[in-house]
Amino acid sequence: MPWNEATVMSERVKMAAKWASGLYSPSELAREFGVSRPTVYELIKRVQVDPEAGLSYRPPIAKSCPHRTSEEVIEQIVAAKQQHRLWGPAKLIDLLKLERPEVEWPAPSTAGRILDKRGLVDKRKPRRNGLLRRYVRSPEARESGSMMTADHKGQIRMENGKYCYPVTVCDPVSKFIYGIEGKTSTSHSEAKSTFERIFNEYGLPEYILSDNGSPFSCSRALGALSQLAVWWIKLGITPLTIHKGCPWENGSHERMHKTLKAEVRQKGAHSMRRLQKVFDRFRLEYNAVRPHESLSGRRPADLIQHCKRSYSRRLKPVEYPLNYEVRSVRSKGEIKWGPHRPFIGQSLIGERVGLLEIDEGIWSIYFSTIELGRYDERTKKIS
Repeated sequence: MPWNEATVMSERVKMAAKWASGLYSPSELAREFGVSRPTVYELIKRVQVDPEAGLSYRPPIAKSCPHRTSEEVIEQIVAAKQQHRLWGPAKLIDLLKLERPEVEWPAPSTAGRILDKRGLVDKRKPRRNGLLRRYVRSPEARESGSMMTADHKGQIRMENGKYCYPVTVCDPVSKFIYGIEGKTSTSHSEAKSTFERIFNEYGLPEYILSDNGSPFSCSRALGALSQLAVWWIKLGITPLTIHKGCPWENGSHERMHKTLKAEVRQKGAHSMRRLQKVFDRFRLEYNAVRPHESLSGRRPADLIQHCKRSYSRRLKPVEYPLNYEVRSVRSKGEIKWGPHRPFIGQSLIGERVGLLEIDEGIWSIYFSTIELGRYDERTKKIS
């Protein structure tokens, strides 16, 4: 004959029957069935209230939760998310803490679960990349105002069929966006007007970091100097470029571009004028409203500092030490070196370069303090 299988329900029935017989005390029932005395008292209380349903299983539900997020706080988190659809829970909580520091806000993980329940979280599959990348450390700014980062945010096709090429300029320390201006091309003249406005307002940095694209760099010129870079050097700014194919060396700027792209996609790009309004609103929110995790929840506008040097349109001529041979770059981008005409670059036409002999017949070519290359008198080549 098979053994009867003991279940929680069958054990409760036996316990209730023994208690009803009046022959067992609660302590004896607790020892026999291997439960605590409060459990026996609770079961007896249930049976006395409802003999039929009192023995059924009831999930443990807390009567109160002192740390439960209030409905008022939940609604404020939801309202903040609806206002800033592209922000994550951590950034929303940072913003709410800045606006109402007296409120005890929940952790970002709790805010994330709240937004998920309301259907306000866009769930995306993680992108896997099997490539092992070797990251190169990019030049680091010491303090706000010492360096600017610059880039062209690709090209944006507007609904009128035309393209916009936004110039973006940032401070890598405070993450402050100096400017986002839509342009019709990547020409030197259009980008220069943006930098003139920024320099007038914020001053001149020591360095400007950019990629290797136009108008910041020119691969065909010696030292990859473009017209824009030549102008920077004459202003006393040292141009820096990331390694080719290494956008992560200007990572914070590229991350800003990702957020900007999502904003443009959401608001639309009907025309250049409409798109510039989107850029201006995004810049204002990014600088003065949006808290940044990399800044410990602070805003860029609270940390930005003006550059130490002021901007002047009057450019001083480039001077060289007395031990340098100085040559003017001619109309075809060449200099005269004896009977030969080494090609320097069209971006330096009309400028003066200095040559310093470092070995017999080997000359280093400089524009201001920037070494452009070395000229070998024997081979008549620049490397």
